Amino acid sequence: MGTHRNSGLLYQPPVIGLLSRHVLVVLLSLVVINLTIYGSVGGYDFVSYDDPSYVSENPHVLNGITWAGIVWASTTREAANWHPLTWLSHMLDVQFFGPKPEMHHVTNVLFHTINSCLLFWLLWRMTEALGRSAFVAGLFAAHPLQVESVAWIAERKNVLSTLFALLALCAYVVYVRNPSRVRYACVMFLFAFGLMAKPMLVTLPFVMMLLDWWPLQRVSLPLFTAAQRPLLGKLLWEKTPLFVLSMASAIITFTVQHRAGAVQSLNAIPFRLRLFNAAISYVAYLGKTAWPAKLGLSYPFPTEIAVWKVVSSVLFLAIFTILVFRSATRRPYLATGWFWYVGTLVPVIGLVQVGDQAMADRYGYIPLIGVFLLTAWGLTELVSEWRFDRRVLPAAAVFVILLCALTARAQVQYWKNDLVLWQHALAIGDNPVAHVHVGNALLADGKAEEAMAHYSEALRTRPNFDLALDNLGIVLLNQGRFREALVPLKKAVLVNPSYAHAQNDLGVALERDGKIDEAIVHYSEAVRLDHDFSVAHVNLAKLLATHGRVDEAIPEYLEASRLKPDDAVPHYDLGIIFSNKNDIRRAISEFDTALRLNPGYADAQRALNILRNSGSRQ
Repeated sequence: MGTHRNSGLLYQPPVIGLLSRHVLVVLLSLVVINLTIYGSVGGYDFVSYDDPSYVSENPHVLNGITWAGIVWASTTREAANWHPLTWLSHMLDVQFFGPKPEMHHVTNVLFHTINSCLLFWLLWRMTEALGRSAFVAGLFAAHPLQVESVAWIAERKNVLSTLFALLALCAYVVYVRNPSRVRYACVMFLFAFGLMAKPMLVTLPFVMMLLDWWPLQRVSLPLFTAAQRPLLGKLLWEKTPLFVLSMASAIITFTVQHRAGAVQSLNAIPFRLRLFNAAISYVAYLGKTAWPAKLGLSYPFPTEIAVWKVVSSVLFLAIFTILVFRSATRRPYLATGWFWYVGTLVPVIGLVQVGDQAMADRYGYIPLIGVFLLTAWGLTELVSEWRFDRRVLPAAAVFVILLCALTARAQVQYWKNDLVLWQHALAIGDNPVAHVHVGNALLADGKAEEAMAHYSEALRTRPNFDLALDNLGIVLLNQGRFREALVPLKKAVLVNPSYAHAQNDLGVALERDGKIDEAIVHYSEAVRLDHDFSVAHVNLAKLLATHGRVDEAIPEYLEASRLKPDDAVPHYDLGIIFSNKNDIRRAISEFDTALRLNPGYADAQRALNILRNSGSRQ
């Protein structure tokens, strides 16, 4: 097997003149495509799925950039991930634009647009194939599978990490052309930043090895000849610092996810089932790429998988991989594209199962680049011998991108709000997670009975679904049926003892049932599990104060006021406590703060007047 050669254009300066104008046209077109697809998201709401924990109800993020926030972002296990740069990006959005969702959406679109342009630039600089590079970037920008990563605020980590990944690859190409320690350090820093935005990038050094094969042509087949072995060893040694970063990120991520309870045990999902689902998912992502229909936010993990699906998926993957190997010398782009797809999906394919989803559209954000790449180069070669007007192929490429853009624009509309998003998920298929979120949206709209019907339906298909149990208990609590609420809430805590909200809600039900000591236990557990849970701090403090444990209540109120500085209730309650302790100065200060936060707070105004009048009489 001989070596493959293009023209070595990687090592030549880019062509200028007419080609430069074409490049500018491509970049401008990518910007227009993204604005056309995502131009409406600036008017969309937060959704209830992860957006509250990432932005809308996260006190650290809502405070903007602070030193305490930076420390928290660097050390927290919130959202079962270690991605400090993602947290800082959300904090910066709040710092500059406030807590409303508009600009958070716009920032995601900006990152996706930059990513599209960077991908085009990277491929064009490596191959000088302007048309094919533009087609890959156009598919990346416009494909409907990318919508979830862009329209969902909580998926900032996806678009941000990809930004650093593409910058790292661009820096790598510069380093390959003119190696130096400074250029290599740039690659390392950009890669490290990417890992701190989302650890899925652990496979990026593997992608660099693929690019070394094609199109950079730093190594050729057969790999293990006397001539190639030293080159291969040198390239592996060159990537060692990057592999070390990947390993460190993987260890940190697994530890954080395991401690946060996000990693599913083998008892919950057997490894055999995970393997079967992984094989099917590899093919399913390709199917959704070719025919992007029935795209939803949540694809529940199946309880059973048909053997024929597994066998057919494995056969397809094996046959395609063999064909890629057999054509590796003549068509090296197939190997790069295919193994880019296969390799970058490994961290999220479900062998280490995090969460309860079988697959997710957002996981294809980077892997699909490999599919787009082999498609662009493969189709170009396939039709190169056909006799037709040369304008037909570019016209067909433009048509495909426009078709993707129209489909993606329609998909974007489902992200307007919670109800629209989750009703669409239910339209795709029965889904307990979607039932719960539709119920939440209905409950927020005052339709409690309809919400209960959806929670009950979720529990019919998944009887131990902790989220549905907790939300059903909340509805019953709101209706004053606290003893009935105890049943689902106790089960929710039994199923998932680390579920802080269920612990708090069970505390509420127990308190209303007069079981004060038990309620304190569960409020305390909620605070222990989630120290940033301000509502649980207030509930615990009120109960402690009411039952004479005032000195224990004060720090809980202080923590609640720190976590939620715009909440007047902790300050009013602290005012009452200090008033009863005859600490008039601090009591007046707390009542003043409560009134500043809520000028219509009549109880605080009344208490403040009483204190001031008694002080003037003295």
